[in-house]
Amino acid sequence: MTDQTTDTTDTTAGGTPPPTQTTPTDTATSNAGGQGAGTPPTPKWWESSSLSDGQRQYLTAKGLTVDDPMAALPKIIDGHISAEKRLGVPADQLLTRPKADQPVADWMKANGELFGIPESPDKYEITRPDNLAEGVTWDEGFEKTAREIAHQHGIPQAGLDAMVGAYAERVNSLLGDADTELAGAQAEMMGALQKEWGDQTPARIAQAKQGAQALAQAAGLDDAAMQSVFMALKPDTGDANVMRLFQAAGAMMGEDSGLGLGKGTSGFGMTPAEARAEISKQTSPGGAYYEATSKGDKRAVKELRTKMDALTKIAAQ
Repeated sequence: MTDQTTDTTDTTAGGTPPPTQTTPTDTATSNAGGQGAGTPPTPKWWESSSLSDGQRQYLTAKGLTVDDPMAALPKIIDGHISAEKRLGVPADQLLTRPKADQPVADWMKANGELFGIPESPDKYEITRPDNLAEGVTWDEGFEKTAREIAHQHGIPQAGLDAMVGAYAERVNSLLGDADTELAGAQAEMMGALQKEWGDQTPARIAQAKQGAQALAQAAGLDDAAMQSVFMALKPDTGDANVMRLFQAAGAMMGEDSGLGLGKGTSGFGMTPAEARAEISKQTSPGGAYYEATSKGDKRAVKELRTKMDALTKIAAQ
């Protein structure tokens, strides 16, 4: 019997293997760019995760979702340029309105560099005015308060500077008005005093000065202090009430020899009528001069003679 042998190809001996059959699924996978089965397709450029939803919505609304991003770029640039032209300024220079619940002062301070508002009250640079009236000192406590109020309400540096200038002018104006009113009141009182004293005004002012000097000396005032007192006794610009006060003091001291006023010049500042009345009083019973002469008290008579001579001179005017 003849043996029947199956014809096989020995691939290990260099034989050619049979051709590999491809399936439709393999062909589709190969044509898809080499991606394996189940791999999602590559996203479009505008679908990239690097863009926000808002940006993707903007591109879609503007019709810029084209395959080539370089085709969309010129349109995007043109739109940006057009927007800046309409706004008049670059987008990074736009200033947004305050939020609904944001105080305007806080909004201004948040944009302090733009509005000229420093970051804290002590950063305001205040130039103290040099035109304040004489005798007026700068109020540092009020300056601190002004700084705090300015910063609290979002006042710019220039605004606070203007307020400082206005404050200085107002202080000067108030002082000027006060001086004018005082001068007017003094002039009115001096007019009334001169009308009251008549032609004896100079003599009574002199008597007021004498009384003021005696009281100042008793109080131990120095020359500088006495000069300030005498300023109130100037005939034209003095204080009428101060003159009345010191004139009354001078008259009382002249009547009381115990106070020693007018020793050597007794009666200075008296009117002639007052001098004659004083002579009559001294030479009448009970008067110091009458009693001294009656008793023959030569020492007392000598001391009173100077006063009587002065009274006689005044009475003869």
